[in-house]
Amino acid sequence: MYLDDDTSKKIGVMVRLLGSDQTDSMRLAAAVEAALAQLDVSRIRGVRNQMMTEPAQTAGTILQVRDLAALERYERLALGKRRRALATFRDDH
Repeated sequence: MYLDDDTSKKIGVMVRLLGSDQTDSMRLAAAVEAALAQLDVSRIRGVRNQMMTEPAQTAGTILQVRDLAALERYERLALGKRRRALATFRDDH
């Protein structure tokens, strides 16, 4: 998986904040997975907030409603991914 420098730095910070033991590969993998999922959640919420603050003439169109529904599904998937990764991280502790 390719990650740009900015994303790699953000993941590194989150992994350190989780207190992952860098020598335990299972915990490290779970921490990285949780960090990636959290970045997805943050991106999704940013896009949704941007969509919700668009000018009134585009608000509530069928396309916007469809896009918001897709973001909602994607957010649920990312939250589930984060929850499972954190559960794995805690179980290996």
